[in-house]
Amino acid sequence: MSAMHWLRMLRLAHARELRLDGVGVAETARRTGYRSPSALTAALRRLDS
Repeated sequence: MSAMHWLRMLRLAHARELRLDGVGVAETARRTGYRSPSALTAALRRLDS
């Protein structure tokens, strides 16, 4: 696994935890380093498909 892939997976795992804790999408994106809520949402969708 490349370092970039590892980092992406770590960020997405953290994002999932935040969302399960009730944190909004915009705040989750900000906390996990995504440029926008839509970028985070797209990344989560790609992971789940």
